[in-house]
Amino acid sequence: GEGRVEAGGAPSPYPFRGAMPPVPIFREGHADPGTTPARAVQYVVSSGFFNVMEIPVLRGRAFGSADDARSIPVAVVGAGLARQLWPDGSTIGRRIRVGRDTVTRTVVGIVADTREVSAAEQLSEVYVPYAQAPRAYVGVMMRARASVYAVVGSRTRVLAGVADAVGLG
Repeated sequence: GEGRVEAGGAPSPYPFRGAMPPVPIFREGHADPGTTPARAVQYVVSSGFFNVMEIPVLRGRAFGSADDARSIPVAVVGAGLARQLWPDGSTIGRRIRVGRDTVTRTVVGIVADTREVSAAEQLSEVYVPYAQAPRAYVGVMMRARASVYAVVGSRTRVLAGVADAVGLG
């Protein structure tokens, strides 16, 4: 049958190529120097990433086209990180700093945790929209329900959409 690409997205770094080193996550208003900050693997992703990876949004929302360089800085966190930072469940609307980034981001969504195949321990994730934190390189991911050879026509359309989403169009 004819192949069709169902979803496309762009992550940096490319997931599942081995565990990335976690970065510290700082909650706004909790800068106690005597405590160890939470840690999570950071991904910079396009708006289609969660769809292509079939990572469910548990609360709030995923990134959209409005989450660009002109909008308020946002983040989506994995469920484990949300539980660690806010055990009372009041995650949406809270603010964090990610790693060495000086930007404070508003949490707009919680997604299911994923696991790196080579990770010895379960690490939660924090996601930042590519349009707000561009990288020098980005991977491209596509999901299709057919042979890779059957998706050539729709591949071009998806690549163009991903390029638009990450500002390369």
